[in-house]
Amino acid sequence: MASKDEKFPICAYCNQKYENPVVLPCKGLLCTKDVCSLASDDSLDCPICSENHPIPKSFFPIDSKILTIHEPKANFTKLNDLYKQFAELKQNPFILVEAHFNDIRNSINKFRNDNKKIIDDIFEQYITSLVEHERDAKNKISQILNPYPSDDDSNSSDYYRNKIDNLIANSDLNTEKTKIEAGKLEIKMEKKINDLKLRIAIKNPVVFKGKLLEKTELGKFQRQKLSQEKSFSVDGNDELFGNFCIALKDYDSAERDELSFKKGDVLVVKERCGNLWTASVKNSDKSGFVDPNNIAEIFNESWFFGQSTRDEAENFLKKETNKVGAFLVRFSSIGKTTDQLYSLSLKDKNDIKHYRIYRCLDANGVWEYWLCDWKKFKGLSNLIMSYTKRANGLCTELNHPCQKN
Repeated sequence: MASKDEKFPICAYCNQKYENPVVLPCKGLLCTKDVCSLASDDSLDCPICSENHPIPKSFFPIDSKILTIHEPKANFTKLNDLYKQFAELKQNPFILVEAHFNDIRNSINKFRNDNKKIIDDIFEQYITSLVEHERDAKNKISQILNPYPSDDDSNSSDYYRNKIDNLIANSDLNTEKTKIEAGKLEIKMEKKINDLKLRIAIKNPVVFKGKLLEKTELGKFQRQKLSQEKSFSVDGNDELFGNFCIALKDYDSAERDELSFKKGDVLVVKERCGNLWTASVKNSDKSGFVDPNNIAEIFNESWFFGQSTRDEAENFLKKETNKVGAFLVRFSSIGKTTDQLYSLSLKDKNDIKHYRIYRCLDANGVWEYWLCDWKKFKGLSNLIMSYTKRANGLCTELNHPCQKN
């Protein structure tokens, strides 16, 4: 018989946990199923004592105590833990919030300690940059206020002092003429003062911008990598796709790591991170950061007609080779509005319709485009694909790109 100290009560015959154990005349225990399998006629050859036990009509009595003794007790550890958590929350309902922000503080402090040298180097570079900016600004102002000698001495303060003194001295001789001369001098001096203010205005360098930040491990930019640059030729002219854009206006960089370009320059976009892109001027060694609002994408698609005018678009679409639903996309107002740069021209049954295409930049540096129904698409090609399936407010579906010939 299994003892109370045993973890599990095991049957001596089947070596399994007892199932409905019965008490034999020899005080041994067997599972009911084992007794039934070993019984012969109305008796049992006991495997425990080797005696033959007659089987009573009411069968051997079941021993329920053995199961009760070894039945595992309820475990209240988890319940106690849950109560402890509940009691702590009731006593201090802000414990989770405090724990969360304590973790953040610990992370920040650990980051600061681990990167102390890097942070110190960044500030040292920035202070050095400030000194350079201050020196350059002072040199610039010195040249403005004290220009090289020339025939024009109107930049001298003595020049205006003498002019004013002469007007005051002669004010009694010719009052009307003096008023006119004084008015002209006022206008001239106001213009000079405003010009000086504009020219000597100091533009503070942006903290942790560009290469100053990029050179350190602390400020590595997490940008989306673009696909490889791709160029191709159409009608003998270089056309651009994907990473290629056209400059919408002239831009003179104010920082060393920004890219300067002229209106109409072709730029090759290298990386995009929100509104901070890196690009280079095509066929040039110049590269740097650019504002994506100052450039427009160029597409390698048969429906993209670049800088074709509205009249040219209508002439193309009116040709007999272009049926209803023929369409093209063109630049509509380069240099005027940065969010409405493209137009969709579409051939209807009796007329040519023109639709403004809007754009905005998402957080990942991807242009989103939409038409009159305000449904936005990632990329202009996806917009075109959608309107080939249904009109969605257009005069007709986009059936096929316009053919020039």
